[in-house]
This record gives sequence, structure tokens and C-alpha cells, in this order.
Amino acid sequence: TADDLSFVLARGSDPPFRIDTFARTSEGWQVGFTAIAQRVYTLQRSADLLSWTDLASQTNLADGPVTITDTNPPPAGAFYRVTPSRTAPADTSL
Repeated sequence: TADDLSFVLARGSDPPFRIDTFARTSEGWQVGFTAIAQRVYTLQRSADLLSWTDLASQTNLADGPVTITDTNPPPAGAFYRVTPSRTAPADTSL
């Protein structure tokens, strides 16, 4: 009967995130990856793997390839990471 039903709602998981390219170019250090729609991707840099600085962010409205560049890399080298996060859904109310 309807009294015996229960539901569990779970948020769907994203596929594993993977960096496709990472290279030094004339513009700086560039990282490339395949983005998922409605996500914010932030390029971060660290000298010690403990403290991270946000360098650039990009919000993707559609799935597809993305490149983010550190246009002012330090001369001594650094560690980099990209952190993906979900964006809030667009407000469609009138």
C-alpha cells in the first residue's frame, strides 16, 4: 500500500575529474580539462602544498574543453590544482 513506501533522494555524482593538459606557454602555465555544465572551476597555486591561492575561475554553462592560465607564474616553480564546485541553479522566477 501507499503507507509502506519510502524514498531516498541522493545527489548524482560527477564523473571523475581529470586534467588533460598542463604546459608552459608564452602566456604562462596553462591547464586544460573537460568541464561539466553548471560548475565553477578555480585554478589554485601553492608554494608548499599547505596554503593555496586562487588565480582564476571559470563558470561553464555547457560541457566541453576548458583552458585556464596562470599569467604570472613564479620563477621558482609552484604546485597547481583545479578545484571544481557546483553552481547554484539559475533563478527562473518572475
